[in-house]
Amino acid sequence: MTEFAVMPLADYAAACDAVRALDGGTDAIVSGALATRIAALSAAESGSAAAGKIYGVRWDKSSSTKLTRTDDAAGFSEPVPAIGGTGGSSPFDHILPWAGMQKIEDAAAGTMVVIPKFYYRWVDSSDALTLQIASEPVSGFSVSPAHMARGDGAGERDVVYLARYKCAGTSGISISGAAPTATLTRAAFREGAAALGTGYSQQDFAMFWTLRMLFLVEYASWDGQSSIGCGCGDGSAAAETGTTDGMTYHTGTMQESLDAYGQGVQYRWIEDPWGGLLEWVDGCYFDGDHNLFLIPNPADFSDDTGGTEVGALNLYGYVTEWYIPTADGFEWALLPAAVGGSAGSYIPDSCGLFSGPCMTVGGQYKQQSTVAGPFRIYATSVSAAYATIGARLQRLP
Repeated sequence: MTEFAVMPLADYAAACDAVRALDGGTDAIVSGALATRIAALSAAESGSAAAGKIYGVRWDKSSSTKLTRTDDAAGFSEPVPAIGGTGGSSPFDHILPWAGMQKIEDAAAGTMVVIPKFYYRWVDSSDALTLQIASEPVSGFSVSPAHMARGDGAGERDVVYLARYKCAGTSGISISGAAPTATLTRAAFREGAAALGTGYSQQDFAMFWTLRMLFLVEYASWDGQSSIGCGCGDGSAAAETGTTDGMTYHTGTMQESLDAYGQGVQYRWIEDPWGGLLEWVDGCYFDGDHNLFLIPNPADFSDDTGGTEVGALNLYGYVTEWYIPTADGFEWALLPAAVGGSAGSYIPDSCGLFSGPCMTVGGQYKQQSTVAGPFRIYATSVSAAYATIGARLQRLP
């Protein structure tokens, strides 16, 4: 039987107390589900310290979309997503940080998902790309990008929050049962998020890769659509938010099979990360020479100013290779380095980095396409305000 390493209950309870204490406990209330998870973690604790446990995956850079599990994840069984909204299990359900990803209610932003801090390392060689994750500091590892110090004086965050739902309704927050907000520029969404108060912004590239790293290690695949659900749309306009509210498990599809298109896919309570509307991603922009600049501090987010240059991109097609930036502190920001794959090979999502400075990810509006999984990255113009593009909130406490 695999021995799961979990954070000691006292440490996890302290982290949850910190969540409750945010802004006097008025805008971030730990839900009953999270309290239940604390108890479950206590019951599952094997007596082993979480420190030193590493969970990894290795890609041999072949055309296969599958990765090999390494380190303490070697020998793990494959996760089983919910199908038709029922079932679901994962060997990571008792392992932090995955086990700590729970829904909370935020008075300003709506329903959010808490993501505990973790540590990661990418290792690139001529014949392999390896990703490793640990819940405690490990020599040679870096703090996860969403939790890193961002130059705003707050230092590293123990937890961050990502909206469960896309921005929706007249308020443009994370609520169920409302039409997703669209036809706004990235700058307009940025302004609306900041108006919610200190710490709020729209999802940035650091949060994008934080969630993708967690997915990669858990599902050991570049192919999110075949792993937990095709997503995209059902041929009609984007559905109201809440498409996964009937799912009791945190990951899977409401469709009757994994290869059925339609909204209602979620990963660790994050609804439709590649379903319905595309989503703006902030904290990054491309200049006129296709150089990508990254901006960690939300107060400095811009469409054309500041940041650190991490590489140049001018590609279109299915991704076959990644480039790891060498700029200090930005090694997490993998960028498409080559294209030429297909819907069933390499990284079976497309990139289109050629048409403007502002990045969008995931989704395919109402269309049904194999290009639109978790690693789809596109760029479009500053003035774009389309019915096909929405946004997702984040909070950095």
